[in-house]
Amino acid sequence: MSRGMLWPSVAIGVASMSPAEAKERGNAKSKASETAAALREDLTIERRELSPGGCTLKAKPGSKVAIEHTGYIHSVPDEFHDDDLVGKLIDRNIDGEPLRVNLRSGKLIRGLDLALEGMCKGEQFSVIMPPHLAFDDPTMKFNWGDNGKNRPVPQGASLRYEVNVVDIEGGEVVPHEDFRAYHQFGLVILMVLAVSLFTFFRYRNKGVKSKSRQAAASAAKQQQQQQKKARKRA
Repeated sequence: MSRGMLWPSVAIGVASMSPAEAKERGNAKSKASETAAALREDLTIERRELSPGGCTLKAKPGSKVAIEHTGYIHSVPDEFHDDDLVGKLIDRNIDGEPLRVNLRSGKLIRGLDLALEGMCKGEQFSVIMPPHLAFDDPTMKFNWGDNGKNRPVPQGASLRYEVNVVDIEGGEVVPHEDFRAYHQFGLVILMVLAVSLFTFFRYRNKGVKSKSRQAAASAAKQQQQQQKKARKRA
Protein backbone atom coordinates (compact mmCIF):
# COMPACT_ATOMS: atom_id res chain seq x y z
CA MET A 1 0.00 0.00 0.00
CA SER A 2 1.36 3.40 -0.92
CA ARG A 3 2.51 5.92 1.64
CA GLY A 4 0.28 8.55 0.03
CA MET A 5 -2.84 6.62 0.98
CA LEU A 6 -1.75 6.32 4.56
CA TRP A 7 -0.45 9.85 5.13
CA PRO A 8 -2.05 11.34 7.06
CA SER A 9 -3.97 8.47 8.65
CA VAL A 10 -7.32 8.08 6.91
CA ALA A 11 -8.89 7.98 10.37
CA ILE A 12 -8.10 11.69 10.64
CA GLY A 13 -10.40 14.33 9.16
CA VAL A 14 -9.14 17.67 7.80
CA ALA A 15 -10.16 20.76 9.74
CA SER A 16 -9.97 23.44 7.02
CA MET A 17 -13.43 25.04 6.70
CA SER A 18 -15.28 28.33 6.51
CA PRO A 19 -16.77 30.03 9.63
CA ALA A 20 -20.25 28.92 8.55
CA GLU A 21 -19.05 25.35 8.17
CA ALA A 22 -17.29 25.56 11.53
CA LYS A 23 -20.52 26.76 13.18
CA GLU A 24 -22.52 24.01 11.52
CA ARG A 25 -19.95 21.45 12.57
CA GLY A 26 -19.94 22.81 16.12
CA ASN A 27 -23.71 22.34 16.30
CA ALA A 28 -23.32 18.82 14.95
CA LYS A 29 -20.62 18.06 17.53
CA SER A 30 -22.85 19.35 20.33
CA LYS A 31 -25.67 17.11 19.17
CA ALA A 32 -23.23 14.20 18.82
CA SER A 33 -22.06 14.74 22.39
CA GLU A 34 -25.63 14.43 23.64
CA THR A 35 -26.12 11.17 21.77
CA ALA A 36 -22.67 9.63 22.36
CA ALA A 37 -24.06 6.87 24.56
CA ALA A 38 -26.65 5.95 21.94
CA LEU A 39 -24.06 5.99 19.16
CA ARG A 40 -21.77 3.66 21.11
CA GLU A 41 -24.54 1.07 20.92
CA ASP A 42 -24.00 1.02 17.14
CA LEU A 43 -20.43 -0.18 17.68
CA THR A 44 -19.29 -3.76 18.19
CA ILE A 45 -16.37 -3.62 20.61
CA GLU A 46 -14.27 -6.57 21.72
CA ARG A 47 -11.90 -5.84 24.58
CA ARG A 48 -9.04 -8.29 24.33
CA GLU A 49 -6.05 -7.63 26.50
CA LEU A 50 -4.93 -5.37 29.32
CA SER A 51 -1.41 -4.65 30.53
CA PRO A 52 -0.23 -6.74 33.54
CA GLY A 53 -0.49 -3.73 35.85
CA GLY A 54 -4.24 -3.51 35.28
CA CYS A 55 -6.24 -0.41 34.44
CA THR A 56 -4.76 2.70 36.07
CA LEU A 57 -5.81 5.37 33.55
CA LYS A 58 -8.93 5.61 31.37
CA ALA A 59 -9.51 7.76 28.31
CA LYS A 60 -12.31 10.32 28.54
CA PRO A 61 -13.59 13.15 26.32
CA GLY A 62 -10.71 15.61 25.86
CA SER A 63 -7.98 13.08 26.65
CA LYS A 64 -5.00 12.94 24.32
CA VAL A 65 -4.46 9.34 23.29
CA ALA A 66 -1.59 7.65 21.50
CA ILE A 67 -2.67 4.53 19.63
CA GLU A 68 -1.28 1.85 17.38
CA HIS A 69 -3.99 0.92 14.90
CA THR A 70 -4.82 -0.97 11.75
CA GLY A 71 -8.04 -0.44 9.84
CA TYR A 72 -9.78 -2.89 7.51
CA ILE A 73 -12.90 -2.95 5.37
CA HIS A 74 -15.37 -5.12 7.28
CA SER A 75 -18.25 -5.16 4.80
CA VAL A 76 -19.49 -3.34 1.68
CA PRO A 77 -22.94 -2.94 0.07
CA ASP A 78 -23.98 -5.66 -2.38
CA GLU A 79 -23.38 -3.45 -5.42
CA PHE A 80 -19.73 -3.08 -4.39
CA HIS A 81 -19.27 -6.64 -3.20
CA ASP A 82 -15.81 -7.82 -4.03
CA ASP A 83 -13.81 -10.49 -2.24
CA ASP A 84 -10.74 -8.29 -2.65
CA LEU A 85 -12.41 -5.42 -0.75
CA VAL A 86 -13.64 -7.21 2.36
CA GLY A 87 -10.73 -7.50 4.78
CA LYS A 88 -8.59 -5.03 2.82
CA LEU A 89 -6.11 -3.00 4.89
CA ILE A 90 -6.94 0.70 4.51
CA ASP A 91 -5.21 2.34 7.48
CA ARG A 92 -2.27 1.87 9.83
CA ASN A 93 0.41 3.74 11.76
CA ILE A 94 3.03 5.53 9.69
CA ASP A 95 6.67 4.52 10.23
CA GLY A 96 5.68 2.69 13.41
CA GLU A 97 4.82 5.94 15.20
CA PRO A 98 1.65 6.00 17.36
CA LEU A 99 -1.20 8.19 16.17
CA ARG A 100 -1.75 10.98 18.72
CA VAL A 101 -5.09 12.79 18.84
CA ASN A 102 -7.48 14.40 21.32
CA LEU A 103 -10.82 12.66 21.80
CA ARG A 104 -13.93 14.65 20.85
CA SER A 105 -11.74 17.07 18.86
CA GLY A 106 -13.55 16.16 15.64
CA LYS A 107 -10.30 15.01 14.04
CA LEU A 108 -10.85 11.28 14.50
CA ILE A 109 -13.59 9.24 12.86
CA ARG A 110 -16.38 9.02 15.40
CA GLY A 111 -16.54 5.24 15.54
CA LEU A 112 -12.94 5.09 16.70
CA ASP A 113 -13.29 8.18 18.89
CA LEU A 114 -16.29 6.75 20.74
CA ALA A 115 -14.70 3.31 21.06
CA LEU A 116 -11.63 4.82 22.75
CA GLU A 117 -13.66 6.49 25.49
CA GLY A 118 -13.38 4.41 28.65
CA MET A 119 -10.49 2.34 27.34
CA CYS A 120 -7.44 1.89 29.55
CA LYS A 121 -3.80 2.67 28.94
CA GLY A 122 -2.19 -0.51 27.65
CA GLU A 123 -5.51 -2.02 26.53
CA GLN A 124 -6.01 -3.75 23.19
CA PHE A 125 -9.39 -3.99 21.48
CA SER A 126 -11.16 -4.27 18.15
CA VAL A 127 -14.15 -2.24 17.01
CA ILE A 128 -16.53 -2.70 14.10
CA MET A 129 -18.21 0.55 13.10
CA PRO A 130 -21.12 1.18 10.72
CA PRO A 131 -20.77 3.58 7.76
CA HIS A 132 -22.40 6.55 9.54
CA LEU A 133 -19.66 6.41 12.19
CA ALA A 134 -16.89 5.84 9.65
CA PHE A 135 -16.33 7.50 6.26
CA ASP A 136 -20.02 8.26 5.58
CA ASP A 137 -20.29 10.38 8.74
CA PRO A 138 -22.07 13.65 7.81
CA THR A 139 -20.42 15.49 10.73
CA MET A 140 -16.89 14.87 9.42
CA LYS A 141 -15.06 16.77 6.67
CA PHE A 142 -12.44 14.52 5.09
CA ASN A 143 -11.54 16.64 2.04
CA TRP A 144 -10.97 13.67 -0.20
CA GLY A 145 -8.80 14.58 -3.16
CA ASP A 146 -6.66 17.15 -1.32
CA ASN A 147 -2.93 16.37 -1.49
CA GLY A 148 -3.64 13.09 -3.23
CA LYS A 149 -5.87 11.88 -0.41
CA ASN A 150 -8.42 9.52 -1.97
CA ARG A 151 -11.47 7.95 -0.37
CA PRO A 152 -10.17 4.55 0.84
CA VAL A 153 -13.51 2.69 0.92
CA PRO A 154 -16.75 2.60 -1.10
CA GLN A 155 -19.79 4.43 0.24
CA GLY A 156 -21.74 2.33 2.70
CA ALA A 157 -18.71 0.35 3.86
CA SER A 158 -18.34 -0.65 7.52
CA LEU A 159 -14.88 -0.80 9.08
CA ARG A 160 -12.98 -2.86 11.62
CA TYR A 161 -10.11 -1.36 13.58
CA GLU A 162 -7.58 -3.21 15.72
CA VAL A 163 -6.27 -0.82 18.37
CA ASN A 164 -3.59 -0.77 21.05
CA VAL A 165 -3.82 2.15 23.49
CA VAL A 166 -0.18 3.11 23.99
CA ASP A 167 -0.60 6.20 26.16
CA ILE A 168 -3.22 8.57 27.58
CA GLU A 169 -2.78 12.17 28.70
CA GLY A 170 -5.48 13.88 30.74
CA GLY A 171 -7.34 10.66 31.44
CA GLU A 172 -9.35 9.47 34.42
CA VAL A 173 -7.15 7.99 37.14
CA VAL A 174 -8.37 4.57 38.26
CA PRO A 175 -7.41 3.47 41.81
CA HIS A 176 -5.44 0.23 41.97
CA GLU A 177 -7.37 -2.86 43.05
CA ASP A 178 -5.23 -3.15 46.21
CA PHE A 179 -6.03 0.47 47.06
CA ARG A 180 -9.71 -0.22 46.53
CA ALA A 181 -9.53 -3.24 48.81
CA TYR A 182 -7.75 -1.27 51.55
CA HIS A 183 -10.20 1.59 51.07
CA GLN A 184 -13.19 -0.72 51.46
CA PHE A 185 -11.58 -2.42 54.47
CA GLY A 186 -10.95 1.00 56.02
CA LEU A 187 -14.59 1.96 55.52
CA VAL A 188 -15.71 -1.23 57.26
CA ILE A 189 -13.39 -0.52 60.21
CA LEU A 190 -14.71 3.04 60.49
CA MET A 191 -18.29 1.78 60.46
CA VAL A 192 -17.52 -0.77 63.19
CA LEU A 193 -15.83 1.90 65.32
CA ALA A 194 -18.73 4.30 64.81
CA VAL A 195 -21.28 1.67 65.88
CA SER A 196 -19.12 0.68 68.88
CA LEU A 197 -18.74 4.29 70.04
CA PHE A 198 -22.45 4.95 69.59
CA THR A 199 -23.32 1.84 71.61
CA PHE A 200 -20.77 2.70 74.32
CA PHE A 201 -22.01 6.26 74.84
CA ARG A 202 -25.64 5.18 74.62
CA TYR A 203 -25.30 2.67 77.45
CA ARG A 204 -23.00 4.97 79.38
CA ASN A 205 -25.61 7.70 79.29
CA LYS A 206 -28.24 5.19 80.34
CA GLY A 207 -26.05 4.18 83.29
CA VAL A 208 -25.49 7.80 84.35
CA LYS A 209 -29.21 8.52 84.15
CA SER A 210 -30.00 5.38 86.14
CA LYS A 211 -27.54 6.35 88.90
CA SER A 212 -28.94 9.87 88.96
CA ARG A 213 -32.47 8.54 89.40
CA GLN A 214 -31.31 6.21 92.18
CA ALA A 215 -29.52 9.05 93.96
CA ALA A 216 -32.58 11.28 93.64
CA ALA A 217 -34.84 8.53 94.98
CA SER A 218 -32.48 7.91 97.91
CA ALA A 219 -32.34 11.62 98.74
CA ALA A 220 -36.14 11.87 98.61
CA LYS A 221 -36.46 8.85 100.89
CA GLN A 222 -34.03 10.33 103.42
CA GLN A 223 -35.92 13.60 103.35
CA GLN A 224 -39.20 11.80 104.03
CA GLN A 225 -37.65 9.95 106.98
CA GLN A 226 -36.30 13.18 108.42
CA GLN A 227 -39.73 14.80 108.08
CA LYS A 228 -41.35 11.86 109.93
CA LYS A 229 -38.84 12.13 112.78
CA ALA A 230 -39.44 15.86 113.02
CA ARG A 231 -43.23 15.34 113.27
CA LYS A 232 -42.77 12.74 116.04
CA ARG A 233 -40.61 15.09 118.10
CA ALA A 234 -43.20 17.79 117.67
